[in-house]
Amino acid sequence: MAFNYDHRPHHSKSKLYVALELVTFGAVPLVSLNGRAETIQAALSYLLFALLGSILYLVGGALLYGSYGTLDIVLLSHKIHAEPETLVAAALMTTGLLAKTALFPLHLWLPPAHAGVPSPASAVLSGLVVKGPFFIVVQLWFDVMPGLPGFTAAQLPAALGAAAIVIGSVVALRQQRLKLLIAYSTLAQIGYLFLMFPLAFGAASARLESGGALAGGLLQAISHATAKAAMFMSAARAAGLRRTE
Repeated sequence: MAFNYDHRPHHSKSKLYVALELVTFGAVPLVSLNGRAETIQAALSYLLFALLGSILYLVGGALLYGSYGTLDIVLLSHKIHAEPETLVAAALMTTGLLAKTALFPLHLWLPPAHAGVPSPASAVLSGLVVKGPFFIVVQLWFDVMPGLPGFTAAQLPAALGAAAIVIGSVVALRQQRLKLLIAYSTLAQIGYLFLMFPLAFGAASARLESGGALAGGLLQAISHATAKAAMFMSAARAAGLRRTE
């Protein structure tokens, strides 16, 4: 049975932009919570990556509005077609969201952010801050422009995801600190999420389809958010027990 998930609420890309900014400015104080120099530097690094992502997303949204006169998701899905401005807008918005999702090679802010923050803050970073932009990427590709990216374009995020899996796993195995091991494992697990894009591409329809591949990707995102939050909390518990021995 095909997985038919209607994830197209009647809202606009401008509202999603506001939501992204609220997540960003809520996460920066979490990263710099203990006030040490290295955590302040990590917070600034995250802020720079997040603001770069926001600017790219905003410019892409402006291009879409200039071309179609609306940012409503349902209206855009009916109007949008392949033209240079639309392709540039899609590339800019996707790149901006990938920077916020910490997909390789735009992941440089993630390990330092996890390294110095309290474990509850790491749980929020892993479970919410990097997952919100991912769900917007899914909405952009599957709802707004499912017929726009060809199979080659769908392979690009999967290739970056595969690189994230290999590099994140290898670097994680070399870590001495438990939280950094979990952080680089998060980088690898984010890569798995993007393997679904070419798998969701229908050869007959020549578009991204809301079938089993999408269901698996969303299930992986939810399970990773909860599992990694639990792992960071367990790491805090283990560190506390070690200090009391």
